[in-house]
Amino acid sequence: MILVTGGTGFLGSHVLAKLAQENIPVRALKRETSSLYQTKRVFEYYNISHLFQQIEWINGDLLNYSSLLEATENVTHIFHAGAIVSFQKKDKKSVVSDNIKGTANLVNAALTNKVKRFCHVSSVAALGVTEDESLIDETTQWKSKKSNSAYSIGKYYSELHAWRGFAEGMTGIVVCPSIVIGQEDRFTGISPLIYMVKKGLKYYPIGSNGFVDVRDVADIIVKLTLHTEITNEKFIVNAENLSYRNLLSVISKVVIKPQPTKEASLFKLKMMYFIENILRTLKIKNSKMSLELIQLISRNYSYSNQKIRSAISFNFRSVEESVKDSMKS
Repeated sequence: MILVTGGTGFLGSHVLAKLAQENIPVRALKRETSSLYQTKRVFEYYNISHLFQQIEWINGDLLNYSSLLEATENVTHIFHAGAIVSFQKKDKKSVVSDNIKGTANLVNAALTNKVKRFCHVSSVAALGVTEDESLIDETTQWKSKKSNSAYSIGKYYSELHAWRGFAEGMTGIVVCPSIVIGQEDRFTGISPLIYMVKKGLKYYPIGSNGFVDVRDVADIIVKLTLHTEITNEKFIVNAENLSYRNLLSVISKVVIKPQPTKEASLFKLKMMYFIENILRTLKIKNSKMSLELIQLISRNYSYSNQKIRSAISFNFRSVEESVKDSMKS
């Protein structure tokens, strides 16, 4: 039996679909109040709605250790894709403490129930950054510093618990996806950018980042965990490194809208944030901007995918193909 956490979320739902297509018995952890709508939509996207009923859903919570003991009973493999993703100040505590505690609980339950193999979905946010903005790979060391986002901190310390599990007897791998694009990406990834381009976005951020298709991430996770014996290894999962200007150009081409032509400097973005924050305080406008997010999109990040390409000879989808397919209903 295989257990998937985060199965009602973006990446986790695609992992469930991939496993279902391989006719593998799967158990998925969910909160009692969680909606299965997104997961069903993903199964529809793959034209495998008839396989949805094969999933064994079990109510539980990553913060409830006893529920995880039940969820991991008779489980041989775990795909841990459950996490809180947010760059909002109000979510800082849960992004850090809940993500760390949830992973610690799951690793402890897995060790108690002698789970054989564990795939931890981390993030490139848990990697270090290069001072000269050169290529980042799996050996780039994470450093504790004031500029680290809450998400980065939570992901880094969560990942340490996965390594602890490997040291205490489990085999497994850690995967670090870049920004994930794909079907049913409604709240994270690049969906907000697609929406803004459709509405006539004029400005582009000055930074750059790595991007990858959700289907490629799911394929790699399943292949590494179930179809190789690779263990105690970390892999960056990244298709392309693009400036936000080039990314918005790709999006504009796909949605047939004018591409943004004005540069949004770090200073300009911070000014926009403070204005929106005042409007939010006055209850005139809801702001989804944050200083953490502004810092992220104003810096240049680029990631090597050489290790994963060498390990399993994987060919990634292009960002343009990912953007096109993410807009299919």
